[in-house]
Amino acid sequence: MGSYYQLRYWHLLQETLDNINYLQEYLENSEKNDRRLNIAAALASSSSIATWAVWKEYPLFWSSIICTTQIYSSIKSYLPYQNRIKAITEALPIYRKLFLEIENNFFKVQEGMLTEEEINSQTIEARSKLAEMYNRFFSKISLPEKVNLLEKAHQKSKIYLKRMESHQ
Repeated sequence: MGSYYQLRYWHLLQETLDNINYLQEYLENSEKNDRRLNIAAALASSSSIATWAVWKEYPLFWSSIICTTQIYSSIKSYLPYQNRIKAITEALPIYRKLFLEIENNFFKVQEGMLTEEEINSQTIEARSKLAEMYNRFFSKISLPEKVNLLEKAHQKSKIYLKRMESHQ
């Protein structure tokens, strides 16, 4: 990599890809957890009703399980992971589009077709768009960091960027 500005642009490309891969991993993880909770609630409720109906023993125990699953069903749309799934689902296509713009411009940056000032302007413009997207989708929700998903996302990015480098 050539100049400081070319290197900054390369880091922008890497960071953006890492963020996209992280959001994808986060989404898949959140959807998997959502499915598990829904299945567990459905099974607990159904089996509790069936068991209670058949044996009619321990009514307080079975009714508390049924009550808990009903409460969960009532509040699940207010749990934070539901908002995370929605935000990530809406954000990912826009992040991917911006990444393609950054990747497309990278050729010009790498081949020296742009001045350092132009590279800096494109870097700042892309970072500004990323900040706007973050504010639009994630300013009102928390997205706790999950190290295992970060590592997985970074590995995916490394594979993609290694392929990209090998074709240049």
